[in-house]
Amino acid sequence: MRIHWFSFTVHAPESFGRDIWQKFFFHSLGDLVDSNRKGRGFENIDVALNEAKFYYNPIQSKTKENVEVKEYFHFEFTGQSCDAIAPEYFAKLFEFLSASGHRFAIKRIDLAFDNVPFTPIEFCKAILNEFCTTLAKRESLSIVQAPYAPREDGQLGCETCYIGDKSSMRFIRVYNLRGFTRLEMVCRDERAHVVAEDIFKYEYSRWDEVARGHVVQYIRFDERFGQWVSFVGSAVSANIKISSARVVSLSRMEAWFERQVSVALSVYVEVWGEYEANRRLKSIIRKALSRDRSRYSAVLQLANAGGML
Repeated sequence: MRIHWFSFTVHAPESFGRDIWQKFFFHSLGDLVDSNRKGRGFENIDVALNEAKFYYNPIQSKTKENVEVKEYFHFEFTGQSCDAIAPEYFAKLFEFLSASGHRFAIKRIDLAFDNVPFTPIEFCKAILNEFCTTLAKRESLSIVQAPYAPREDGQLGCETCYIGDKSSMRFIRVYNLRGFTRLEMVCRDERAHVVAEDIFKYEYSRWDEVARGHVVQYIRFDERFGQWVSFVGSAVSANIKISSARVVSLSRMEAWFERQVSVALSVYVEVWGEYEANRRLKSIIRKALSRDRSRYSAVLQLANAGGML
């Protein structure tokens, strides 16, 4: 197993980010160079070898005055830049950030397995034949075929099979662009952080086994797909659960209420009295029910499923 994409955000001054670069990445990827570009909510992007990027100086809101300036930065390492970094440095970085006292989050980690014993087509057919159990929705299964596209080893014909929503916290793709077949599990946001934390607490010699456990947690095949059984070996499903994106969104909404609305609401109740304030608020909510709430459609599915409990 190799890490084939890695990104993280740290809530700390830019200078701390440069210290991280010197400590963990300079020897592999060289100097950071100002690209004279902005993007992803940052005023500045520095680049290094193999497309490694350092985003810093976050763009501040221009509509609010007297708002505390936020200090955070973001690192992004593509597959090529990850290949240049000794794997142990990822674990050392995680340990360093955990002890730093700064808030941080792994935003994406891709787990890549090379030379798996099945093709993208075989993987897709096994799912279509219902040989598997998966947390992904079946309708997310897709396959892309380019019969005349050259692979990196000179063969013709590239296939990529996807299972899982690409906008979700994890999905799997199996492809043969390199010539051999690679399976990648892409993890983002909260899922990326807990997967990284679980893998990095072990010695490097155990990473492959632990990473396969995370794959098996997401999708597994029965003995009818023998190549899969050979691939996963004795991997045990990782027993890690995190809040769904919908629950996280609802929690963020609640935090916004507390941060932005609670003071005004307390004044409103104090002026009108509790009974009259409740009556007026219920009237406001009834009117809101007839307005466009499509932006909250994903969160509303919690109500259809019986709520949070």
